[in-house]
Amino acid sequence: MPTYTYTQLSNGVVTNSLSGAITAQFENPSGSAYFFLVQNSGSNENTGFYPENTTSYTTGSFSSLNNISELGIIENKFKFGVSVPEGTSSMVFTPNNTDGVTNAIILRGTGMFNCAISNVVDPLLLDTYGTNVKVAYSLRKLSSTYSGPAIRVREGLFNTETDIGFDSDGNLDEAALLSHCSSNGTGFVAKWYDQSGNGGDLVQGTNASQPQIVDGSAVLKVNGKPVMRGGDNGSTGTTLPLSGTKSTYFSTTGQYYFFSVSKVTNDRAIIYRESSRLQLIAQDDSTSTAIRDITYSSNTYRKNGATYSPSNRQEIHGSFDSQHLLTINGSLDHTVNSFVLGYGTARFANWDMQEFIVYEGDKASDQSNIETAINGYYSIY
Repeated sequence: MPTYTYTQLSNGVVTNSLSGAITAQFENPSGSAYFFLVQNSGSNENTGFYPENTTSYTTGSFSSLNNISELGIIENKFKFGVSVPEGTSSMVFTPNNTDGVTNAIILRGTGMFNCAISNVVDPLLLDTYGTNVKVAYSLRKLSSTYSGPAIRVREGLFNTETDIGFDSDGNLDEAALLSHCSSNGTGFVAKWYDQSGNGGDLVQGTNASQPQIVDGSAVLKVNGKPVMRGGDNGSTGTTLPLSGTKSTYFSTTGQYYFFSVSKVTNDRAIIYRESSRLQLIAQDDSTSTAIRDITYSSNTYRKNGATYSPSNRQEIHGSFDSQHLLTINGSLDHTVNSFVLGYGTARFANWDMQEFIVYEGDKASDQSNIETAINGYYSIY
């Protein structure tokens, strides 16, 4: 049963469908609050008058109301909602139409409350926002059309490698991962598969330069989700280079949007580079303002859905020492034929990573929706 925060609900959570009756459980600490579900995005969910004394629910039927008065139920066209009282409450709703494939179902809320909902099927990210995606890496499944694995993992004793896919819920198959790494309880990422369909996998063939994902017979996690951890290998730091010819995947010089769910663990870390061009250097105890290559000077950044203006390496290190969603409106140069997560020298590691997606062109119109969708899975902010 996914739980959505008031921040997520205020932005609107897009779902793909409802599987029969849903149970919604509310936790409202204080004040008036409303929960809305829009079954059809063409029903003008942001306008209209919704009387609280209606007794006819054309969208479906309510039952098993716990601490919710029927006078608190509102309905108009395909939009319905509940006036959420203070404290704990719940209700069961059986909709007439559960099809959200062509008309998105939107969960929305006003007020300071959390809502746990059963039988909600969230669409995979690239099913909704797949236009102009160039590469897409994640430790969860991003596309219903993608049938490959998530990562290729080397276990730390015999150095055998195997592909690790997803479980039935689209999460990383942790059982398969731990089984493969049972020899000495360590695992390292040799390949991160591209789920965009373009084949731009990230491959690291040098054992010492592979980021780690299993340690002490446990899957490394941040905020309850698996993470691959960058590290200082005493020489070059861990990296994940793009395989093949870079211009195959990044075919033009110009604007790109980068979305990463990541954090900084190592004392020195770089999120990515083209050749010697560096993007966002995080370095503990360094006040250097050389945080990126001059080529990227016009790039703009967002952290957790808000504008972010980095100042120096230490500030970046401190700002990203916990899980975050970083959005970069930036540029790439296809004449530079290399792209790497991390750096590969001077002991600069790659940032800890859970997800990294790159779009070509201007994604300003989708930016907030993509951020909301990513945050809906990771619950970062």
